[in-house]
Amino acid sequence: MKSLGLLGMRTSTLSRFCALSAANLEEMAARILKELLTFGESVALHLDETPWRIQNKDQKDGYMWVISSRMGSYYFYKPTRSGEVIKEKLTGYTGRVLTDGYSGYGILKDVNIEQGFCWAHGRRNFLPIEKGDPKVKSILDDIDQLFAIERSVKTFAELKILRDEKSREIILRIQTKLLEEHPRSRSKSLKRKAIEYLMKRWKGFTLFLDDVRLPLSNNEAERTIRHAVIGRKNYHGSNNHTGAETAATHFTIIESCKKNEIDPRQFILMTLKKIAAGEPVLTPLEYAKSIRMPDVAHAV
Repeated sequence: MKSLGLLGMRTSTLSRFCALSAANLEEMAARILKELLTFGESVALHLDETPWRIQNKDQKDGYMWVISSRMGSYYFYKPTRSGEVIKEKLTGYTGRVLTDGYSGYGILKDVNIEQGFCWAHGRRNFLPIEKGDPKVKSILDDIDQLFAIERSVKTFAELKILRDEKSREIILRIQTKLLEEHPRSRSKSLKRKAIEYLMKRWKGFTLFLDDVRLPLSNNEAERTIRHAVIGRKNYHGSNNHTGAETAATHFTIIESCKKNEIDPRQFILMTLKKIAAGEPVLTPLEYAKSIRMPDVAHAV
């Protein structure tokens, strides 16, 4: 604020500036979503959502959703956690997605989108009982070996080979242990819940074996949504639903700039000037390609 000479400006004025900026950037945000869905055929898409507070007492709280990959991030706000909202955004997409275990994402099967599950989430359910149960420690060791394999490779070709040669064997070992330990665990115990979390979603947890594009964890979306979470804690959400949508548009542009190693402030300023002048504008991904690979700039 100080570097831009905005100290002392009324909050209402800043709010109007943000709304005007978002209104002009909405079309670009929609193009970023289209890019993510297009490149999702070759790069995994990650999904996540987080509660979003609405300070207006006449409007209920909602959720900030994110669709993300290494190509960019698309945020959108909805006053509901229903899986219908993410289904609507992904209709027509034919790739696969990676998520946590939230049941709302199960609706994606209605539009033929296969869902992989995050092993980091599956792993963390065993952590509270690791010290008191050697069988649990053994399961965790196997999961850690899966992650070690992923870290050891540099190319997708190497990853495919190791997943076939080593990860499949580890997965079978984990499955055997889960089936052995399930009847030995107490009903409603932490151990039973941790085992059933994996077993009920086993097809999604093992989808990565046949799709080298899918990573083991949903950390991509976790890192992306974290920026919104920190913001929510700092300024307690948005005043109303419109403000939340304004925030989502700016999150989309800013985080997509970061993914493509572009300065968000300079990019937004440049883009708004071009829009005001009636000139065509590029998305962060398109702009990054144009400055780093000028020979293919027109192919974007």
